[in-house]
Amino acid sequence: MKTRFFKKLSFVLALAMVLSIFAPAAGAFAAKAPTLNSKSKYLHLGRTENGQNEFNFNVNNKKKGWKYNWESTNEKVATVNAKNGVTTAKAAGTTKIVLTITDADGEELYQLTAKVTVRDNIETVKISNPVDTLAVGEEHDYNRSYVTEAGKTKGSGSVTRWTVEPATGATIDDKGVFKATEAGEFKVTARSFQSKAKYNSWLEDSVKYADYVLADDTTTVVVAGSMEGVKQVDLTKVNVTFNAAMDEAEVKENLKVFLLIGTAKTEQYVKSISLDKETSKVATVELYGEFNKGANYSVEYPDMENKTFKAATTNYKDVVKMTIDTKSVVATYVGGEEKEIEFTLYNAEDVDITDGTDADFGGKLADRVSFETESTGAYIYDGKVSIFEVGTLAEVKGTYNTYEYD
Repeated sequence: MKTRFFKKLSFVLALAMVLSIFAPAAGAFAAKAPTLNSKSKYLHLGRTENGQNEFNFNVNNKKKGWKYNWESTNEKVATVNAKNGVTTAKAAGTTKIVLTITDADGEELYQLTAKVTVRDNIETVKISNPVDTLAVGEEHDYNRSYVTEAGKTKGSGSVTRWTVEPATGATIDDKGVFKATEAGEFKVTARSFQSKAKYNSWLEDSVKYADYVLADDTTTVVVAGSMEGVKQVDLTKVNVTFNAAMDEAEVKENLKVFLLIGTAKTEQYVKSISLDKETSKVATVELYGEFNKGANYSVEYPDMENKTFKAATTNYKDVVKMTIDTKSVVATYVGGEEKEIEFTLYNAEDVDITDGTDADFGGKLADRVSFETESTGAYIYDGKVSIFEVGTLAEVKGTYNTYEYD
């Protein structure tokens, strides 16, 4: 009885071992799914000599009896041979190559796709509208023309970016719009890149990625300052405002004032020229003598547009405003003396005409001013004020008299 039992058991174990050996063998020989030899491909127009304008898509894991049909979703960008998958670049852009696999009966089994990007890189670039000179603050929109590797003048997917040197004093945006805030000479460069990604890499390290620049062109522009305006200050001075910081030595050498009489002009003798210290944009020009009342003048600077103004007159009716400029006095009880009250007379254009002589009646305009005070502890006589005690606050009233002499 025991002998039979062990024989049956041995038979069952042997059978189990045979099954475990042959069962996985069937899965090991299952057919693999078809795949393309590339899922993404870059092609280049114009590179026909080294074949970079074409690519032959093939199928891995083919099976006997299958049929293959190739298509391009955008034949303007690239075409594909319907039978063999040879893809040819036609224009810059992207397209999909679609392979449809059917069996012998025409039933679709698989559909495979690949992305094709066609480049037509810029080979030469040229700044098409350079300028020699610009004024400070004046904008100029630079343009560029190019020729691609395929000999085309448009349709490239490449990008062009602009730079300006020195970077301080001027800016230029990605579209080529240039503007300078300072006078000087600036170098504008147009550089072409295959893509924005390559341009951004070049921005991070222009030395490491120097070969990302496909082509470049450079032009130079001289930006000159200009006179924004001229305003008379008083009877001998005029302020000239520039739109950029200027060099004082150059301004002293080049700035001229001319008296205009009809078509003739006479250069005026300049006593001094000084620039404001804060911005160096405002030049104060003082003549040795007074401007001719009501005469026309021209202020001139090389390579800048002339500015003209009409000198103020000093008729008594021209005065529209007066300021009292004296603000403090030393009290007489501590050694102080009477102090002349200083004041300024202005016309409607804020020109100081205090020292002017009335053209109609003669006499100084300043002589038409009188002062008075009602404050205790203060005394005014002949245009001079005295205060007797320290700490006294006196209110002084000034009157410009517009009476007419008979």
